[in-house]
Amino acid sequence: MTAALVSVVIVTYRSVDDIERCLDSVAAWTTVAYEIVVVDNASDDGTADLVAARYPEVSLVRNDENTGFARAVNQGAAALTAPWLLLLNPDTELRTPAIDELVAAADRHPTSRIWGGGHRSPGGAVDRRSAWGLPSVWSLLMFATGLTTVAKGRRGFDPESLGAWDRGDEREVPAVSGCFQLIDRSLWNDLGGLDERYFMYGEDADWAARARAVGARPRFVPSAEIIHDLGGSSTAPQKRVMVMRGKSTFLRLRWPVLWPLGLALLQMGTLLRGPVANSVRRLGRRRTDDSWAETWRRRREWRAGW
Repeated sequence: MTAALVSVVIVTYRSVDDIERCLDSVAAWTTVAYEIVVVDNASDDGTADLVAARYPEVSLVRNDENTGFARAVNQGAAALTAPWLLLLNPDTELRTPAIDELVAAADRHPTSRIWGGGHRSPGGAVDRRSAWGLPSVWSLLMFATGLTTVAKGRRGFDPESLGAWDRGDEREVPAVSGCFQLIDRSLWNDLGGLDERYFMYGEDADWAARARAVGARPRFVPSAEIIHDLGGSSTAPQKRVMVMRGKSTFLRLRWPVLWPLGLALLQMGTLLRGPVANSVRRLGRRRTDDSWAETWRRRREWRAGW
């Protein structure tokens, strides 16, 4: 039996509608030797039972409670031993040999140490969130003033979007999405995996920042393309609140001096998009945005982080 080259880690939570499509697509499109572990975070919809019954070749970890994404990923990584680690969301689907393409890119550019692929929606639209810039004082200032929305996609005013780049060519990027990411196992071991102080959202930005600090240069590989059905287990505005908790945690952990400034800018941007924007919409008799308004109302919850 050929030793596995890639350890695939999939974390599930109420993923019964997605996991078969994900696992079947990996088997259909992957030729490199791989092993898979599914870590189920106490799903109540039969996800773990389905995996156990239909995929006996897949290692399965059943958690008694929802431990969060970062801790579950670390559990899965510890259960397998291949020299490369692949993080894969259950709401993704391969329609090309995407994992093979990431491994080929790792062979071409071994010093990158992290490689991520392109994402498309089920309808075929390019998802630009497959690669992005890390938070900075400037990017948060642009968020606070609303310019990331007004000038969306313009690098000077929306720097975390990486400008007008269409994700069509291979290049080094500040960060790649944690939903489809190949990692050098030695880097993973050196950094101790994901920071478990994050429950969900923000851990991939934290991971990229820590990896870059020790010399990793994440690489975006457009030929390694997956379908990603955004939404998953959370819905707006709950998802937006969790995203903001992740951002707040990142600032607290990675900006020890500037954290209060960064948090103030996050709150200003939320106020602008919520109550302020809704007041303007009402004057114009336009529909209000309840998602941002709810995020503002729950600011005490998310500004504390995880």
